[in-house]
Amino acid sequence: HLHGLRIPVSPRSFFQLNTAQAANLYACIDDMIAPGRKRIVEAYSGIGGISMYLKDKAEEVIGIEIIKDAVLNARQSARENGIGNVQFVCADAADKLLYLSKKNSIDLLVVDPPRSGLDDAMLAVILRSKIREIIYVSCNPSTLAKNLAVLSERYKVKRIVPFDMFPNTAKVETIVKLERK
Repeated sequence: HLHGLRIPVSPRSFFQLNTAQAANLYACIDDMIAPGRKRIVEAYSGIGGISMYLKDKAEEVIGIEIIKDAVLNARQSARENGIGNVQFVCADAADKLLYLSKKNSIDLLVVDPPRSGLDDAMLAVILRSKIREIIYVSCNPSTLAKNLAVLSERYKVKRIVPFDMFPNTAKVETIVKLERK
């Protein structure tokens, strides 16, 4: 349970182990986003926690995840929580984002990639898109720095918020808000 949402997690899915800090992380993301958006897309959406948490910020929220079990969890969560404006698709994040950005305008992109960060294909899609704002959630400061160096070609960093997910370790989760230049 997270801020009133019931979110089932299967063995092949991923969710933050520190649920108290995950709730704070989601609230911080929510605070960075003004309401009244038409479309928010979350790439690497996992079990859909962030996408569902942002349901009141946009008319439509689309979560993209390549792991089928996680997408099934996300769809089940949306149904059980009575959330009708959030949908989840099982696809490669870069391929689906390219398709969506050609077909529809995307007001905001949320990315929460694996430790390896955004790959070259995803970075290229983002740079070619007309997406105005990005919320980048990272669990790896070094890949975040590399990705921000590439994204800085078209985006400027507006805010950075670190989260100590595992006290007494070097692990830091970071949220970065970017806006198109």
